[in-house]
Parts: sequence; structure tokens; C-alpha cells
Amino acid sequence: MPRLARRRIAGGIAGRTLGPHFGMSCGLERQAPFAAGACIVGQQGRRNLLRRQRAGRRQVLIHQFEQAFHRQLMGLTGSRIQPVTERQKTRERGSRVWAEKICDHPLLNTALMGIAVLNPSYALLDNGLIMTAIASNLQAVNHIIAQALRTVQRRGDDVKLLAVSKAFPAAAVREAYQAGLSTFGESYVQEALDKIETLRDLPLQWHFIGPIQSNKTRAIAQHFSWVHSVDRLNIAERLSAQRPANLLPLNVCIQVNLSGEESKSGVAPEQLAELAQSVALLPHIELRGLMTIPAPASKLAAQRVPFARLRELLQALNDQGLELDTLSMGMSHDIEAAVLEGATIVRVGTAIFGERNYGEK
Repeated sequence: MPRLARRRIAGGIAGRTLGPHFGMSCGLERQAPFAAGACIVGQQGRRNLLRRQRAGRRQVLIHQFEQAFHRQLMGLTGSRIQPVTERQKTRERGSRVWAEKICDHPLLNTALMGIAVLNPSYALLDNGLIMTAIASNLQAVNHIIAQALRTVQRRGDDVKLLAVSKAFPAAAVREAYQAGLSTFGESYVQEALDKIETLRDLPLQWHFIGPIQSNKTRAIAQHFSWVHSVDRLNIAERLSAQRPANLLPLNVCIQVNLSGEESKSGVAPEQLAELAQSVALLPHIELRGLMTIPAPASKLAAQRVPFARLRELLQALNDQGLELDTLSMGMSHDIEAAVLEGATIVRVGTAIFGERNYGEK
């Protein structure tokens, strides 16, 4: 039987069988060939499905199916989803994932395979559907950002999420890419170079966010698209001189030390204007904005204060003739406060990847 015919037959069966149970007879029947067909079309068919997964209507289907799946599972099978306490810890491609197994049922096998193929944030394990921890954490982070944007009536695309992957293995970065991320931040040059080489098959953008040593500027200028931590003119001059001519200008932010902590890098606010004007004149780099790492605070109101101050400093520079558009501020513990005060890039690591183990990179 021709492959397309097999896909249509299988899809029709899945649509008629599963559609009524999930209250999705129209949408599921139209898309069922992509769910059921995944079991039989082979490797080429699976690649075709993966290429199509970015289509908007496919994502809508996935979301609807997931919601209907969890809503109707108990009524369909007479079984309960296993509680959180029964989660299994496993490994997928060398990185940690938490697997929440769901009950096995003959009618659900095709649907589970369909979700796993259409959305790489999911995978199949022992006839169970799992969502990787990174994908699940990413959903939570995106929810925080979206809520904060709505609170201050900013557009949904006003904030870029920079996944801080320092001290995490390349496998975790690959998993994050499969979950939808493509922009990653690193603080250690050699570790970053190793990951960039390992992951060169992926279309990733790399940002350097750590303290910059003079002997590391050439590697940074050659391999990164952004640098967030410029705090001295000589560092900016070296990045400018060492940026390859065949690459686009290096985007840079000036790091501002708002708290005056000696343990942190950054220019003092009163010296910012002079440094910014000098950096803006350099060739092969483009001054985009400001970055800060404020002192930790537990209350939202206290967290907002330094971010508001950085926003005011950027506005003052623009009033002096610069055209800056970037506020790189906010990390895992203060995402909401940063977005409320105008962040355009939030640098999030722990909230996406989990706690770091600096002994195993």
C-alpha cells in the first residue's frame, strides 16, 4: 500500500477513535495523519513532521490536545495520572529530565507518539509521555514575563529571554534549543568556546555576560554576537580592534555597578556618560544599552528600585544624543521586577536549567 494511503487510513482511524473522547473531532481528524502516521511513515516521514512543527496551527493543535488529554484522561481510561511523588528521574541525551509517566492505554499510544513527534519538548518513555524539565521551566519563565508585560501594557515581543547556560553541558543547551530557545549567555570563555564548537550545527546566538579579561577579548570578539559586560574603555577598544571585518558589528552593553559593591564589575553611574560617549565612537562595535546586576532583594518593590535607576540612566544618555535601545537586567529571582521597569533582555539560568553544579560542566 502506498505510504500516503497508509498515513490517511491511520489518521482517519485515530481521528474517529480519539476525537470524540477528547472533544476535538474537527481539529484532530484534520491533523490526525500527523499523529497516527508518525508510527508508520518511517524516518523520512518523521523528518517531514519535525520540519512542519513550527506552523502556527500545529502549535494550536498541540496545546488543545494537551489540555483535552489531561482533562479527559480519567474519564476515558478509568485511571488516574500518577501523582508528582511518583515522578521518575531519568536521562535523555546526557541531560537530566523529570519524567511524569501517564497511564498506559491502547487507545492513547498513537496520540502519545503524535505529541512527541510534533513537539520536541516531549518524549516517550516506557509508554509514557514526558516533558523535559527545561521545557517545563521555560513555560513557567515565559508565563512570568508575559504577566509582567501585561501589567505595564507592553507588547509580548518587547523582552528577549537570554538563557544563561554557563556551567551547564552542551546537551542541556541542545535540549533548551529543542524547547524553543536560540539565544544563550556564557561567562567563561573557554567553556563557551567548547560549547560553540560542539553545537555549531544549531543556529544559536551567543552572548558574553561575564567579567572580561584583556587576554580574552580576541576570542570574545570573534565568537560572540553580544557582550553585556563592558566596563572599561580599553576593553571596548580591544573588542573593536579585534572584531573580524567579515562579521557584523559586535553589540555591546555597558555594565553599571549601581550598588557600589567592590565584588562586582561595572562602571560607577557618575562615570557612565563619559564612557558611553567614547564607546559609541568606536568602529566595528555598536553600543546598544546598559546592563546591571543589582544587590539581591526579596521584596518586589525593592527589586524594582535599581532597575528603575538603570532605565533613568539610559534615558539620560539618549537625551545626550545616543540612541540606545537595550536594558539587560533581571535574572531568575527578579524577572518580574526587571520587566516591570523596562527590561528588554532578561538573563535567566537557574529558573530554566536548574541549580548549577560547577564541578561538572
